[in-house]
Amino acid sequence: MMEENRMVSINIKIWKFFAIIYPTSDKLWRLYSIQFVTILLNFMQFMFLIEMWGNLAPFILNVFYVSATFDCLLRTGVIVYNRSKFEAFLAEFDSMYSEIEENGDDYAKGKLKEATEFCRKFSLFNVLASFLDLIGTMSHPILTGTRTHPFGVALPGIDSAVSPYYEIYFILQLHCPITLSVLYMPFVSIFVTFSSFGKTALQILQHRLKDIFEIYDDDETRLEALKECAHYYNRLTRFIKVFDEMVTYVILGEFLLFGAIICSLLFCINIIDTMAQFVSIIMYVGTMLYVLFACYYSANEMLEESLKVSEAAYSIPWYEGTPQFRKTLLLFIQRTQKPLCLTVGNVYPMTLLIFQSLLNMSYSYFTMLRGLKIQ
Repeated sequence: MMEENRMVSINIKIWKFFAIIYPTSDKLWRLYSIQFVTILLNFMQFMFLIEMWGNLAPFILNVFYVSATFDCLLRTGVIVYNRSKFEAFLAEFDSMYSEIEENGDDYAKGKLKEATEFCRKFSLFNVLASFLDLIGTMSHPILTGTRTHPFGVALPGIDSAVSPYYEIYFILQLHCPITLSVLYMPFVSIFVTFSSFGKTALQILQHRLKDIFEIYDDDETRLEALKECAHYYNRLTRFIKVFDEMVTYVILGEFLLFGAIICSLLFCINIIDTMAQFVSIIMYVGTMLYVLFACYYSANEMLEESLKVSEAAYSIPWYEGTPQFRKTLLLFIQRTQKPLCLTVGNVYPMTLLIFQSLLNMSYSYFTMLRGLKIQ
């Protein structure tokens, strides 16, 4: 059972409870319910944006919420649409994880345990932080005594600031801390978890390569050990490729969307009037940067470890091996020259350099807009 895998158990239990994966007929209503209320919320947010057209500061501030809610639907939609493929991917992950747990040496088990504890803490922090952040957003109108809505919602022809519509709208948003946390943060945690597992598996592979001549004495056993490493590398390649196919266009959408929103929010700092709006912008920008950095950093770490595989293979005292061993090793080194990486829209590798280019792009457009405003 995937729920028993400590590395992913927190997120899998959440998704399974809401029937996003491993659905059963008696639980599908939960999936339809959270999708319906989130789609309704996103529609009402969009209506509010139309009302705010021309009022630049509130418009930009609420674009963040509209985009974040839409991103929740996008992420969940990708998982549900690729459910069979994702569940098969989870089964392969669990198989590889169990093999290391049961057959790995002390080094492999230690690395796996270290990665597992990190991923559990990261997942728990994400869920709790997201939930508490949304609770704070929901509480803001109550604490300040203003008749504003936490996420900015409206319907045509209805004044959302007067009773009883204000109260009804507010009640309709009470689900947000749960639904948005469930739909948004587990995807980030799962992404980082699989990237961390890929990194750990590559580190274990490097260790196995370096130990070939230390553990085995005869040429035939060394050759078999090298072939097992090559097979394991091919398995990792397929694992990362399938993962990339499922998330690459989500990453591309977020790259374009969040880049534009960061630019807009930074520009909004120049036109806001209240400290509350300033704090809100800092929180919004910080949240997006945290999510983006977590994903790009973990993907970059995995890519760097994949580059070290060929170095580990070359560090083997190959000159002591048989001609067949040397030929196999040469083919393996050639095979590992191409890094294993996740991509942005199947075009650019997910690296910290790409993350930096996103920040540079956002800041460049921000300075351009600021210059136009000053003129």
